[in-house]
Amino acid sequence: QAFANRGKNTQDYEQSLRHFLIADKVVKHLYRSVSRKNDRLLVARGIDNLNSGNHGKNTIHVCNELYQGTGQKAYLDTAFYFIERGNASYLMSTLAESNAKKFAKIDAKLLKQETYLRKHIAQYQNILATKKEEHIRDSLIKFNALYERLIQQLEQKYPKYVQLKFDTKQATIQQVQTHLGQNEALLSYSFARNANNHVLLITKEQIRLLYLPLTGHINDYITPYYNEIQSEGRLQSFAKASHHLYQALFLPLEKYLKDIDELVIIAPSLESTPFEALVSKLPPKSLSNDFSRLDYLSNRFQISYHYSATLWCQAQQEAVAHKQKLDLVAFAPFSGGKGTMYSTVRGSGLNLPESKVEVSAIFNLCKTKGLDARISLSTSATKERFIEQAKQANIVHIASHSEANLQNAGLAKVRFVGCNDGKDLSGCLLASEVYNLELNADLLVLSSCESGVGKLVKGEGVFSLARSFLYAGARNIVFSLWEVDDVYTRELMVAFYQQFLGKNNVSYVSALRFAQQKLMHKGVHPKHWAGIVLIGK
Repeated sequence: QAFANRGKNTQDYEQSLRHFLIADKVVKHLYRSVSRKNDRLLVARGIDNLNSGNHGKNTIHVCNELYQGTGQKAYLDTAFYFIERGNASYLMSTLAESNAKKFAKIDAKLLKQETYLRKHIAQYQNILATKKEEHIRDSLIKFNALYERLIQQLEQKYPKYVQLKFDTKQATIQQVQTHLGQNEALLSYSFARNANNHVLLITKEQIRLLYLPLTGHINDYITPYYNEIQSEGRLQSFAKASHHLYQALFLPLEKYLKDIDELVIIAPSLESTPFEALVSKLPPKSLSNDFSRLDYLSNRFQISYHYSATLWCQAQQEAVAHKQKLDLVAFAPFSGGKGTMYSTVRGSGLNLPESKVEVSAIFNLCKTKGLDARISLSTSATKERFIEQAKQANIVHIASHSEANLQNAGLAKVRFVGCNDGKDLSGCLLASEVYNLELNADLLVLSSCESGVGKLVKGEGVFSLARSFLYAGARNIVFSLWEVDDVYTRELMVAFYQQFLGKNNVSYVSALRFAQQKLMHKGVHPKHWAGIVLIGK
């Protein structure tokens, strides 16, 4: 940090980078020596410290100064390496560990024991979050010790498990370029202290590390934008906040995106910030309140997101999914009765009558295409049935209530039959339980509230329901960034499925953009279409 802060010449920056890389090796060594989640997240914060810059000058700043001074592309590669280190490193390592268990030829009995212990640890962690009882704490300590002992046994007995477990190779810029189309760009953002913010722009033909000259903290731009969306602010006040954020996050990139119409956004720290509704031009004051006439970014680009460029690359490399027993399963546990018009949201409590219309329409689309689909409505939409059917399906759709948990990410939940507002969670599917599922879905749709919201962990991103389903094996996930309206969500979801099921070779992201624009062209406020986004392609 001292060399970076002094920064008088190339030699200072070279010495700074040399020590940053040594510190990164120490962090990696520490990571290999711990196994509990909280300890690994503590190490992730160490990665974040490297990228934050205690006194304003961080790893990305140093790499950029060296690149500008020498013209050597290797410094761009190193900048990308450090940006990726700060993007969901814990998620990548746990996915690598999960794959290691599958491919290291571990005895089936030991794997069964590992699953048993993991499920019990999650169970006691959830109970302890609501009941601070000593015997629960003792049981958790006991199962953690048994689990650590088993992992040590696996590491000693199966060298390949150790090799695969820690083989979390990050993607390179060249690998990203291999998977990008000619009209596609990947934008990887890095936010640090004292306004040292950058974005690495990667296309098939070019690489640009761009400085973002923000005045103040990024939240000074995000918070007004988010508040205007949530309050369904009037056009001029919304457009002003949205355009301000557009200038901070996107304007410096514009001149490099002339031939681009698809964007992949890597910015896990930008919670609840949809790029789709950013406004590139301030509207004339004579525009009144017609939201359909704003210059949204989604008019020019189809936009998708991911937790890291490495995970995005891995998703592109994966082979076409094995043929599943079911093409689609859909669940609408609150589809009975009547909701309250214009005030029913998919968070908790009320019935969701539009969810029945939604899944029935999707079922009929599948039937027309000759696809094998099953839907479960009202009392038949149980958690047990979901767990059984979801692992057999290529597309999984949940139209229900869900809730984020900002204190304990494992307690975020999707509500099925029997999950009420009291203390009975037997009908709830908790995020901690989702991590223990084994899915092979090409698409998972969380047509519910706050499914992409959760606890923000420095150096790691947001722990949400969407993230847990990605870990469980879903390759592409549609989810929400806030509470969503029952009626508008039904309209958007039906349009989404009509687009990619009704036409050939339409990507999920293209279909979602079509559905968003259908609402947008009607003049619907961005709150009701911009908050449903996609991780994937």
